[in-house]
Formats: sequence, C-alpha cells, structure tokens
Amino acid sequence: MRYFENYISPHFKGTLVKRLTPEMTQIFVDSLIGRGLSAVTVQSVFSFFRNGIKTILPNATLAVRLPKKQPNKVEVLSMDEQKRLEAVANNF
Repeated sequence: MRYFENYISPHFKGTLVKRLTPEMTQIFVDSLIGRGLSAVTVQSVFSFFRNGIKTILPNATLAVRLPKKQPNKVEVLSMDEQKRLEAVANNF
C-alpha cells in the first residue's frame, strides 16, 4: 500500500485508469528515477503498479523501460592492509 500512497496516487491523481497509455507509464517510471530512487525500488513500484492494472489495461505497461540494477561495488584490501588487519585481530 505504501507504493500506491507514496508514488502511484500522487503521480496519477485525477487520471482515469482507462486513459493510461504506455507513454504515461514511462513518464511515471522516469519520474521515479528522477526522484533518485534506486533501480530496485523503481522496479518494485512498477511491478506493484503493473499487477494492479494489467487486467484492466494490459497494454498500458508495454514497452516501458526500467532502470537496470547497478552491481554492488566491492572494495578489496591491499596485502598491506590485510596484514595490518590480521595483526590487530590477533591481538584480541
């Protein structure tokens, strides 16, 4: 319900469901991205939205481009950093 109250309802306020188009849906998705939401959140909101209207308007969500999930950045310790960490850990 949070997705509806926080994202869907404010964006589509006053819009009749039967008038939704793929272009309007794409603008909605783009607005979520513009708000700085993560790709995972945008995909979750869109999935909630799509599931809610797919039986009424199956074409309203066709061809909508979603953001791709960004891979997590992994930082690796250098050999020197690892040795220092091990030395500290061995003292406990």
